[in-house]
Amino acid sequence: MVWNEHSEGMTLEEIGQHLGITKERVRQLNVRALNKLQAIAREQNLD
Repeated sequence: MVWNEHSEGMTLEEIGQHLGITKERVRQLNVRALNKLQAIAREQNLD
């Protein structure tokens, strides 16, 4: 379940249908985005 700015939960499948991609691709993009956010957070803590 992924939450949007209106606090409404959406499944990966629902997001995929909305964007025209598979739920697996949504999952992959989600993992990639979280990894980038974690890297940014680590970099900021090193300064």
